[in-house]
Amino acid sequence: MSSSIIEDLRTIGDSSDRVVLYFFFDVNDSAKQSVDKMNRSLVFQLYQHVESTRKHVEQLYSSCNNGREQPST
Repeated sequence: MSSSIIEDLRTIGDSSDRVVLYFFFDVNDSAKQSVDKMNRSLVFQLYQHVESTRKHVEQLYSSCNNGREQPST
């Protein structure tokens, strides 16, 4: 049911000024139970779909030794 709602949100109006980000937590998959994984997934989706976020993500990546370090919180 959740995936149907997400798909409806993505197609309604099909506006270029809107993006739907999503992440499914899965009790049967430990890799999908982490807030860190969720954040990474949502940032990746933003990077893919919202061009204006790319510069910021790339700057953060560079400031973290090209991904070898974690950003501070």
